[in-house]
Amino acid sequence: MSGFFTNLFGSIAANRPCPECRRPMRPDAQANLEAEQGRYTVAGLPVMVCEGGHRHLSQASGQLIEHLPQKIDEALSNLGRAARISGDPAAELFQRLQQGGVRISFGATGDTAGDTAGDTAGARVSAEARQTAPAPDGLLIAPEGDLLSLEELNLEAGLLERIETALALLSADPALLIAAAGARFGGRAGRKRVMLYGPPGCGKTTLVRAMAHRMDRQLLRLDLGQVRSNQVGQTEKLLSAAFAAVRQQRAVLFIDEADALAARRTGGNSGYEQGENAIRNHLLNELDRHPDAVFLATNLPKNIDAAIRSRVTDDLHIPAPGPAQRQQLWRAMLSGVRLREASDDGWLEELDAQVQAAKRDPERPFSPRDMEKVIQGAIGRAVRRNRADILLEREDLARALGEALRAG
Repeated sequence: MSGFFTNLFGSIAANRPCPECRRPMRPDAQANLEAEQGRYTVAGLPVMVCEGGHRHLSQASGQLIEHLPQKIDEALSNLGRAARISGDPAAELFQRLQQGGVRISFGATGDTAGDTAGDTAGARVSAEARQTAPAPDGLLIAPEGDLLSLEELNLEAGLLERIETALALLSADPALLIAAAGARFGGRAGRKRVMLYGPPGCGKTTLVRAMAHRMDRQLLRLDLGQVRSNQVGQTEKLLSAAFAAVRQQRAVLFIDEADALAARRTGGNSGYEQGENAIRNHLLNELDRHPDAVFLATNLPKNIDAAIRSRVTDDLHIPAPGPAQRQQLWRAMLSGVRLREASDDGWLEELDAQVQAAKRDPERPFSPRDMEKVIQGAIGRAVRRNRADILLEREDLARALGEALRAG
C-alpha cells in the first residue's frame, strides 16, 4: 500500500514549491525506497526533495484529504474502462464494486467513456454514502438582462464561425464523437474551456449568454464577491461547492472577471501570496476534473495564470465594434425607442461620425455599453422635456453622445 500512495500522490506534491527556498520539488527516490523497505515510516506518502536538498513530507500529506476523492474517481474510472475489455482480470473486481453499490460513470453524460486511461479528469464516482454539500446561497447567479441571439449580436464573420464550431462540438452526441475521433479527442469535446477577452463593455457576458442559450443550457455565473474569503482554505471549499452545484444542476459555469481569481502565480513567501497560489492550484484541479463546459471572461488576458490559460481550448477575442457594426447596433438599440423622426442610414452615419472624430484612449474604445449609456442619457433629456409624452429627438441623442465622448 505504501508504494500505491507514493505513486498516487507524488504528482500532487510535485506541483508545490519548497516552503524554505521556493525551488521546485520532486519525489525523493532514495527516501521512498527506504520507506518501502521499512527502514522508516512515512505513512505511505512520498518524501519530497528540492534542488537545495530540503526534504518535506507535509507538502504531500497536506493534500491527501483534498485530492483523495478525485484520485479514487480516476482509479475507478480506469478500472471500469479496463473491465470493458473482454477477458481483462479487472472485470470481476469491477462487478463486485457495482454489486456493493458503487456506480461508475464517465464524461458528462451517461455511461460513455470520456478519456483515455491516462487522462481521466472527467471521471467521477457516486455512492449513496457520498454526498456533496450544496453551494451557499448567492455563490452562483443567473445573469440578468436582455437575452440576444447570436444573429442579433452582428458578430464578425470569422468570430461567428469559431463560435459555431465550438457550439457544434458541445452539442454533439458523445458516443458519435468517440466513434469518429477516439476516446482521447472525442471524449474531450464536451469539456471545452472557452475564454472571451477584449475591452470592457463590448458584450462578452451577452455573448456567453447567447452561447448558453444556443446550447439550451442554464448559465450560472460565479459570484467572486461571495467565493472570496479571508479564512484560510475557505475560498477553495467554496470553489469546490460551486463546481459541484453546477454539475448537480447540469448547468454551464461562467467565471466573469476571471483575472481576479486566476491571476498569475507569484514566487513570494508571504502568507498572502502562498494563499493566492493555493487558490490558483485548486482552481486548476477543479477545471481539470470538471466534465462539462466552462466559460471565462476577462479584460486582461495577459494577467491570467499560464497554467490556467493552457487549459483554455478556445480563445475568443471580442473587439470593440467598428463603424459599420456600430451603425447596426444603433439601429437595433433604437428599434424599440419612440423617436420624433424615424432613424435612417444618413442620420446614423452622422451620429457615428461623432464617435469616429473623438480621440478615444485605445485601451478604452467606444463600446456597446457606452452606446446604451448614451441612449439612457437621451431618454433622461426627453423625460425632463415632457414627462407625459416621452418622445426622443435626434438632438437628445447627439447631446448625450457628445457628453459621453467628452467624459472619455
